[in-house]
Amino acid sequence: MKKGLKILLVIAGAVALLIITAALLVSPIAKHYIEKHSKELTGRVITMDKLRFNIFNGSLKIISLEMKESNDSSSFFKFDTLLLDIRLLPMLSEKIKVDRIYLTNAFLNVTQNGESFNFDDLLERFTAEDTLSSKVPEDTSSYEITIKDIRLNGGNILYKDIQVGSKFDLRNLSLAIPEVYFSGKSTNVGFSLAFADGGTLESNLNYNMERSLYDVSLKLRRFSIGGITPYVRQYLKIGEISGVLAADINIKGETEHVMNFTVDGNAALDSFSMTDDKGRSVLTAHKATVNMADVNPGKSLYVFNELTTEGVNTNFVLERDSSNNFTYLMREDAFASGSESDTASAPMVVKIKNLITKGTNVVFTDKTLSPSFNYRLYDIHLSASDFDMDGKNKFDIKGKVGRTGNAVVKWSGSMSDMSNQTLYINLANLDLKEFTPYALQYFAYPITRGNASFKSNTAIVSNNIDSKNKMNIFKIEVDKKQKGLKPEYNIPMKTALYILKDKNDKIAVDLPVTGNMNDPKFSYKRIIFKVFVNLIVKVATSPVSFMAEAMGLNPDKLGAVEFRENQDSFTNEQYDSFNEIGQMALQKPELKLSITQMINMDEAENHISLQNLRSAYLISRGQLPEFERVDPKDPKLEAFADSLLAPVKIDAGIVEKAKNIYKERLPLQISELAQKRAALLQEYFVQRLLIKPESVEIRMAEPESGQKYSGKSIFKVTFSMPGD
Repeated sequence: MKKGLKILLVIAGAVALLIITAALLVSPIAKHYIEKHSKELTGRVITMDKLRFNIFNGSLKIISLEMKESNDSSSFFKFDTLLLDIRLLPMLSEKIKVDRIYLTNAFLNVTQNGESFNFDDLLERFTAEDTLSSKVPEDTSSYEITIKDIRLNGGNILYKDIQVGSKFDLRNLSLAIPEVYFSGKSTNVGFSLAFADGGTLESNLNYNMERSLYDVSLKLRRFSIGGITPYVRQYLKIGEISGVLAADINIKGETEHVMNFTVDGNAALDSFSMTDDKGRSVLTAHKATVNMADVNPGKSLYVFNELTTEGVNTNFVLERDSSNNFTYLMREDAFASGSESDTASAPMVVKIKNLITKGTNVVFTDKTLSPSFNYRLYDIHLSASDFDMDGKNKFDIKGKVGRTGNAVVKWSGSMSDMSNQTLYINLANLDLKEFTPYALQYFAYPITRGNASFKSNTAIVSNNIDSKNKMNIFKIEVDKKQKGLKPEYNIPMKTALYILKDKNDKIAVDLPVTGNMNDPKFSYKRIIFKVFVNLIVKVATSPVSFMAEAMGLNPDKLGAVEFRENQDSFTNEQYDSFNEIGQMALQKPELKLSITQMINMDEAENHISLQNLRSAYLISRGQLPEFERVDPKDPKLEAFADSLLAPVKIDAGIVEKAKNIYKERLPLQISELAQKRAALLQEYFVQRLLIKPESVEIRMAEPESGQKYSGKSIFKVTFSMPGD
């Protein structure tokens, strides 16, 4: 027995020594094997300082492991310490129980270039192996797996997108999972990290693996959004984007349907700024906040409790080619749609309980003018309650415009049906001097003073617009017309404005607009502007007609008063016209009344020469020409003409004979009669109608070179401001 006991003890000791030897040697052997064959096994070089595996309690400890990139140049993955505790005995009964996984100071370098990643070789290697092994059926469903106490401390992930040019440096990664549940209960994951450029992220995830459901809460603090700039540059020609984002949101969804998730919570963006690729500011915002009630991209559902912006600043620049600084941002084909999906997407639903903007500022610059027009709209406040993209909405907008103006805008309608809507606009106390670039463009007159108001009530029903607009202008004045400019309308602007003004220096203009919104030529703004410009042009080019209509007079007989070329006095009908012209002159005393005699010289020669012949004939018979008349067809008158022409004989009518008789004196007679009419008319306006002498000018028309006036002889009447 003693001998047998000794043999048993020797065997037991040998086995124990073998186990101890194996326990001591397994770690160095495993470390040596992994490092020596890492390239063969993974395609990457792997090194480590220490590897310790306790075969008695299933404890694994690895110190300072590093996996190189595929080119062996730099680190792809490394960590300081990995602790793994797995129970060995339960594995004999198809149970896998992990009590602890600790990973400290891990680093992962992820590089993307287009659709390629720096770990593609690993995926290909192990995917290929899995594909081969999949030929052998494996039944792992009988294993009971339990994993507890997973922790990651001090992690660091560096992500670079070479093609886009982006970089995200995620530091101080912390992960805590008390236990992973594969069925029944949900696994709880706590996660946090810090961004190298500023900001932190904390999250808590509940994931039910059996039902593929997740519920994650995210708390983002002071995240710098500059990192998204390279991605936005793929669609817009921007320079830089900056701002600080904070969010406290909850996301619920299922992993089986990626887009089927809902979001609720709050987000806020502070100090936002965006420039274009030339460094010009496009948009800045002091703050933007959103409270999400139910956001579900898969269902195209976007419901918000509140959306607020504060201190938004932007510029709208209209270039000479009619483009603007926002169309400049768009990259060609950046938003081109891809292949059409077989499944029709759900109609978008957007609802906002409270929509508010505060302190928005917009600078409008029109570079199509010279000089360019710069106009500021600022301190704009917008509010809307229960906004629904498919429902009827109301917007209330208030703000300041220009140097002194105020604006109120009220809109009612549906964003999905713009064919029915109402619009109210009230602009008050606009400084007209600021609109000088437009005045120069259209008329070549700079505006020196004046203010205006504009009210508009517009109703659109089935795309048919009925708009009532009223403009009031007070004390508008313009400077001298600028020489060298080529305005669209070459008119006397000072005259037009003075005629339009009432006794209180006010201009009130009604600008009705009607039309159909579907007409491609229709433009509400252009119609209003065109109606106003046409009014100015009408007044400037036909001041008599405009003033006559305003006074209830007949404009047809006042702009041009007809007369006979041989007249040396006026008829009652002519005096009546002069009286009404005088009324207009007295009502606008600063205007200068200009009356131009437009004489048909051919008719003047005919009438005056015939009158001379008849007068001479009557005198030769001892009769008074003032009271007697002779029929031009009287043979005795023609015989008298022949006697005056003798011995020359002319085979022509009585008028031609008379012109030949008096051709030497006709020019002087025509001039004397014109002067007499002018003096008589001047005396009548000044002495009888009491118009200031300097406010009346009677003159002869200056004939154009090589041309004769061929119309009826008239007094052409017009009004103008002195020097205009």
